[in-house]
Amino acid sequence: MIQSFLQSCSVVDVESTSPKPSSCEIIELAFSIYTLDWNCISQHYKPSIKIPSLSSELHFINDAMVADKPSFAHVADAGFFTVVDACDYYIAHNARFDKTAILNNLAMHNINPGNKLPDDQRWICTFKLAKKLFNGDSRFEAMRLSYLWFELGLWETNTKVLIPHQADSDIYMAGKLFEHLLAIMIDRGIVD
Repeated sequence: MIQSFLQSCSVVDVESTSPKPSSCEIIELAFSIYTLDWNCISQHYKPSIKIPSLSSELHFINDAMVADKPSFAHVADAGFFTVVDACDYYIAHNARFDKTAILNNLAMHNINPGNKLPDDQRWICTFKLAKKLFNGDSRFEAMRLSYLWFELGLWETNTKVLIPHQADSDIYMAGKLFEHLLAIMIDRGIVD
């Protein structure tokens, strides 16, 4: 039953030219499908502007890395809409940012997002979920993805090379975090 539910989800992560989802340009879009693990599909894009150093400092993506990549407008799909159509839920560690950035970038290029992607009920935010589950628990000093990865011991079973704030690593970590949070909710009787 849990495996079937996870197969109806896709973890999504965006890296961009700024922390403002309403005006940023997507320079990496990663998404996953679940087949006993979170298998990532990731694409880099060349933005129309120079990537600011303040952004590169977070995700380590620089202009040289995307110099020969297509723009988001040319290959915004890259398989993404196939996964969007196949999934019922989209998981992200800051779902509001990822959703807004994706929808605004699609709108910038007159690309129809379809009906599922804009639907708030289809987005599950692991940041908000962790915040609710661990509210009042003094062991938790933060709710950042990397912090929770270590605080919850999720790193102990990891066999992948992870680079924080790169979309492919972040979706793997967010997927594993979501599985962990789901198990906690089942144990607490919040969901069955």
